[in-house]
Amino acid sequence: MLPWAFLVSSKEVDRLRLLTEKLHLELLTCGQTVLRDGKVNEWLPPLAGLRRSVVSDEPWSSPDFHWRYDFLWDRDSGRLSFIEVNAGDPSGLGWIASFTRTMMSRSFWRDVWGAEVTEFPLFENHQKALLSRLPQESNPVLRLLSAEGSTVASDLECLAEMYREASRDAQTAEPRELEIRTDGVFIGGSRVDVLLRDTYEELYWPPYEKIGPRLEELVREGRVLLLNPLGASFWDNKELWTLLSSGVEAAETRKLEEWALSPAEDYTEWVLKPAYDYGGRGVVCGFHSSPEVWARAINAARDSDKRWVVQRAARSAQEWVPSLSDQGDVEWVSRFVTWSAFVNNGTFSGLIARSSRSPVVNVHNGGAIFPVLISG
Repeated sequence: MLPWAFLVSSKEVDRLRLLTEKLHLELLTCGQTVLRDGKVNEWLPPLAGLRRSVVSDEPWSSPDFHWRYDFLWDRDSGRLSFIEVNAGDPSGLGWIASFTRTMMSRSFWRDVWGAEVTEFPLFENHQKALLSRLPQESNPVLRLLSAEGSTVASDLECLAEMYREASRDAQTAEPRELEIRTDGVFIGGSRVDVLLRDTYEELYWPPYEKIGPRLEELVREGRVLLLNPLGASFWDNKELWTLLSSGVEAAETRKLEEWALSPAEDYTEWVLKPAYDYGGRGVVCGFHSSPEVWARAINAARDSDKRWVVQRAARSAQEWVPSLSDQGDVEWVSRFVTWSAFVNNGTFSGLIARSSRSPVVNVHNGGAIFPVLISG
């Protein structure tokens, strides 16, 4: 894919802000009810590290430092449907923000887009959310945990570089570099004020399984600020979406064991998803599958140890994007698009978009990721 960006109007942004924040508040309310009632293990797969990390947070801790909501959008009709959330993963923030800033600084792109086009201040909103959780006038030492082999390593490095450009002491760090003492967290003998983590695997999964539990008391005592909280992984569970009301623009979601096709329905109206997974793994779209493939997927899911959901398909219009042909020519191709809205501390903070030949749009599966700019 070529350097390019999707355009949205100011009016569209205002609408997306309202819808995203409304959904966010309701999802928080649903999840906090599950946590408060002590039923969290009924909602999580039997992974000891995951369950330990979730229950380590207080039920009413603030988990929403940085979230990304994915949605499908038919812009011609205006219909959109949120399909899932990723709570904590930087999810392209670092290098999209860096790329957008670089692109918009070039005169060529300024001429292409014109003076009326602006970018979302994704990094600035991320930094603002961080500073709001710290004492005034503090200049924290920030370390972004990047486990060996992490798929988000380059994104975290971009984010750390942008913090350094903003005169912050920020670096990526491998979790095993952490020296956890009774009085704080250190790396190479120097104190760390803030840790940004991606997933629970960095702190509760071999070879890091001893790190998370040792951090818990320091976090509770306020000796180190942990972003995102230990329990953030809980919010990625797609079964939580079965609790949402019809008053938010979210795809209808049901637990697989409670779902059956009605006589008036067709399987192509549904999408099968693992309740707890990422990277598009295991997702089967009915409208993109033969009856035989769909039946095999449903039967396999019912027989597996995983928990699954079915979600009503939210069809979106495909978008045209530029691409290079095998001969090196620029051509416009039609692609599936998933939009993503970022939320920092409960407040909408911007958009990105991803595209793919597959309806399961995911960078892990070879999809492209694009900035989104505001027109007018």
